[in-house]
Amino acid sequence: MYNGIVTKVGDTGPYKNGSPTNNDATRSYANGQGVVIADSISKLFNSTDPNLATTVSKTANNLVSAFNKTTAGNSTSLQDKIASFQNALSTIRPTNIELNNPLYVTASTNLSNSLKSLTDPNNGAIAQLQSAINEYQANANIYNAEIKKSQSNLRTIIDNGSWSSEYAIQSIYQVVSALKSTVLNGVQTDSKHKTQNDITINVVKGIDPTATSNFDSNTAKVTTQDPKTSLEKVQIALNDVETAVKQVGKDAQALAITRAVISAQSSASQASLNAAAQDAARRKNSAPTILPTAKAGLIAFFGKHQSVSVEYQYYFRNTNPSFTSGEVTLNYAYYFGGK
Repeated sequence: MYNGIVTKVGDTGPYKNGSPTNNDATRSYANGQGVVIADSISKLFNSTDPNLATTVSKTANNLVSAFNKTTAGNSTSLQDKIASFQNALSTIRPTNIELNNPLYVTASTNLSNSLKSLTDPNNGAIAQLQSAINEYQANANIYNAEIKKSQSNLRTIIDNGSWSSEYAIQSIYQVVSALKSTVLNGVQTDSKHKTQNDITINVVKGIDPTATSNFDSNTAKVTTQDPKTSLEKVQIALNDVETAVKQVGKDAQALAITRAVISAQSSASQASLNAAAQDAARRKNSAPTILPTAKAGLIAFFGKHQSVSVEYQYYFRNTNPSFTSGEVTLNYAYYFGGK
């Protein structure tokens, strides 16, 4: 062993002691790279759950679960709450007065439009969020497979190599660089359907493992976007849902206020009509009534100065319940003067 790198006695190959690939400078660089890579690997896997692939999948599954969750028939998911709100709205039956009121028509139309923006099965905010979550979940499965390739290769190198070996360090660097590219830039696939993480680790007994890439970067293109972008799509869609929900609430409140105003106006109008009708009735009952009349009577005189008479009077076309249709009167008269 020379300065941390294993050599064979009498080695005359390209990696013999003092050669351009095995001197103080190359050994220092290799060991330095080994420390950097080891630190990167530690941060990569220790900053999440022990299994990074499991963490990615769990995030996707949690999103789907949160979106669809219902417990014991109690509506707790976003979709359930919106459905409940729609059902409540469907029970509202507008009156004819409301349907003919422009304010109600405008408020009702606004609420219908905001509900459509939220719940339209093709382009609504809910549908867009569901699509973003489904896409993230599908991408998570792809990330999972790619991460497992890297984990398997790293485990093979670590189990069969040495941190002081230039070959092992270069192999680790190659595997981690490919994984870094996946995390930052997405999964790339070449014309033979190989990704940047399709790396074969060559293991020979007694010799440190080496890595051989099966990936052709010249024919490759990004087939799965990076996890950060994929998750950002979910966040954007979630923000859109929040905005749409707030708009629905705002329009629903506006409709409720409009209905209350119309109801108050209608009640006030009816009260005015009732008051006018009552006033007209009072005026009608208190006004003098002139009706065609027929009168007949008898008169008797007593002496020179007195008389008694009986009269019957009948009113034609009488429609006023306050008046009788006929009446009888008895009159007494005394005449002054005369002899």
